[in-house]
Amino acid sequence: MRGICLDRYLRENYFNKKVDERKESQYDRSKPAKKQKKEDKMSGYNHVTLVGNLVKDPETKKIGKQSKTDFTIAVERYAGKDKDPEVDFFNVVSWGKLADICGEYLKKGKKVLVDGRIQIRSYEIEKQRKWITEVIAENLKFLTAKQPATTVAK
Repeated sequence: MRGICLDRYLRENYFNKKVDERKESQYDRSKPAKKQKKEDKMSGYNHVTLVGNLVKDPETKKIGKQSKTDFTIAVERYAGKDKDPEVDFFNVVSWGKLADICGEYLKKGKKVLVDGRIQIRSYEIEKQRKWITEVIAENLKFLTAKQPATTVAK
């Protein structure tokens, strides 16, 4: 069994499955391995989903033709048995139509689910490098029920 992978040996002898001649070279350790194509390599995956409450009202501004809305959400984190949960704060940025919706409907204390990606950017101020980590929102769901309009008794 020199140069043959155990997997191939088991498939041929115990599972009665023949190995294609085309695929044989991948099991033969005496031949050099083929280089992976660029599209065969796994690319990175940057995805985050957060559920939390807005810390303050969102700030909306226009940058060029696009809208940008910034807001911060507080997310509880398990701290351990018999301990109070800890809170993490995440800066969230939304762009375009989503930014317009966030600016119009989100208010302090509302619970939201934010689906997006993490972005780290840096800038320099007074010869000192500053880093900012923020969540770029791609999708958002309102988890707080809409308050019914109150009626005034006459």
